[in-house]
Amino acid sequence: MRLLLIIIIYMFTFLTTVHADELPVQKSDISFYGQVDMSFFYKHNVDINSGFQDTDRFALDLVKTETLFGAEFNYEKLSGVLELQPVDSSDIFKRYFATYNFLDDLSLTVGKDWTLAGFSEFFSQYSDDYNALWRYGTLIEQRLPQIRLTWKNLSFAIIWADDPEFNIDGYSESIFQLTNYIPRFELGYRYESDNFIYKIYAGYAGYNMKIKQSVSWNQYESAYLQSFYVGAGAMYDFGRVYMSMNVFMGTNLAIWGGMADKNWDTGAYLPKYIKSSSSFTYVGTLGVAASMGIRIIDMLELTFGGGYTTSSHESITLNDGPIQFSAYINLPIAINDNFYIIPEIAYYEQTADQFKRYFGSDFFAGVYTVIYF
Repeated sequence: MRLLLIIIIYMFTFLTTVHADELPVQKSDISFYGQVDMSFFYKHNVDINSGFQDTDRFALDLVKTETLFGAEFNYEKLSGVLELQPVDSSDIFKRYFATYNFLDDLSLTVGKDWTLAGFSEFFSQYSDDYNALWRYGTLIEQRLPQIRLTWKNLSFAIIWADDPEFNIDGYSESIFQLTNYIPRFELGYRYESDNFIYKIYAGYAGYNMKIKQSVSWNQYESAYLQSFYVGAGAMYDFGRVYMSMNVFMGTNLAIWGGMADKNWDTGAYLPKYIKSSSSFTYVGTLGVAASMGIRIIDMLELTFGGGYTTSSHESITLNDGPIQFSAYINLPIAINDNFYIIPEIAYYEQTADQFKRYFGSDFFAGVYTVIYF
């Protein structure tokens, strides 16, 4: 990550000083932006971890994790973004990247930005920490260090992600070692017109693991773990009504954080290492989401949507895998161009294993507010 910051600084320094005597004097253009979001939600939770005991709580969050402050700069063919989210002190720099435009249709981006795989922007589910149907019909989009090449509507990215997650099937983590990390590769094609947007995306992540067979690392076996994924999303605006849809499928999505659930059991989504075959099992996942928005009047909308995700686990004990479902309805009220109040009701549910046992559900009712500046 430090290397990417150095590269960004170098790009800006070099490209703005080279041939300085030959170029006319031009001031850089810098603009600032931000948002402050707040929420008040009632949550009713029932899950297997509490012995299916009902839990009720009210949560008032004066500053949520989507609160951010950012700056954009432009200097001739170079542009960039620095975005801070002060709520999360462990990772305050949420986005920082520089883009150099070689031609009108060709650019190179270096830094930390949103990944290409995913289409959740038109699924306006605000409860559960601005969920947007992530894990419930939309693939989780992440802000990660990357190098991205864009030509017209087509983008290709090499992404540096966190270490993979996996189930160890009764073994200690100390017997596993990540020896050869292969960056994630993602491809996205996005088309936009006045009333229609669609996106096609795909990705691959591969990992080479060492499994220790003795106290020392002198004897070990290797196992290869990989993930493929592909999806498509679209939004059509009819005027007073707009509709969105997304579908994705993939294998082992949870190893890089693309598919899991933060509230309930995540192990059902993770591949398991099987010692007898010196290999990992695979988890296949299919997700579908749809939403609709109705512009009642200029300042008032009605939006609702839902998503469904089902998985198939290649193991004896989890040969069918988990199902996750969520639905929401909300009423965005535009007080003005910068201030929105959004009442919402939402429901989340998960079942798991081959018996389709009920693992838990969440019910949210409350208000989300956001101020843009």
